[in-house]
Order: sequence, then structure tokens, then C-alpha cells
Amino acid sequence: MLGSVGTGFYAAQLTRDAVPDQVLTQAVAAAGMSIPDAAATAEALPSNLGIDLFDAARIAFTGGLHVTAATSAVLLAVMCTVAVWALRQGRHPQEGA
Repeated sequence: MLGSVGTGFYAAQLTRDAVPDQVLTQAVAAAGMSIPDAAATAEALPSNLGIDLFDAARIAFTGGLHVTAATSAVLLAVMCTVAVWALRQGRHPQEGA
């Protein structure tokens, strides 16, 4: 589930607007599949365009990691809260029995 969150953020951030106009739409689409695909696509482009494409991919990937980490932290906090609540709801042994 968390991988899907990061991948979705990456793909949403690496758009046509994130790279120079000279980078073909097909190259942006290929780079949007994964960071290794972005590296391979960037290598096939002229150096300045490849650098710009890979920089945009790196920024999108890092953002995806941040979103995934934040989502994990929120889920962990919720699960800890539920665990504490559930443990407090348990039966306590009666005194003197």
C-alpha cells in the first residue's frame, strides 16, 4: 500500500510541466514509470535535457519518499492509539479473588 502512495506521487509530480519543453512527451511518460526508467531515458537524451529530466525525476522521487514516510508516521500513530485504547479496555483481575 505504501509503495503505491509513493509511486502515485512520483508519477503525478513528473509531468510535462516539470521538464523543459524540448523534452518529448514520450520521454516524460517513460521517465514517469520509475526512477530507473528515468535514468535510462535521461541517458538517451542530449546531456542538458537528460540532466533536466533526471533532476525532475529525482525531485519527484524524493517527494514520493517524503509522502510515504509521512503516511507511515500517521498510520503508526493511529495504530498506537488503537493499541493503547484496546489494552485499556481489557478486563482487570478482581482484587482478592
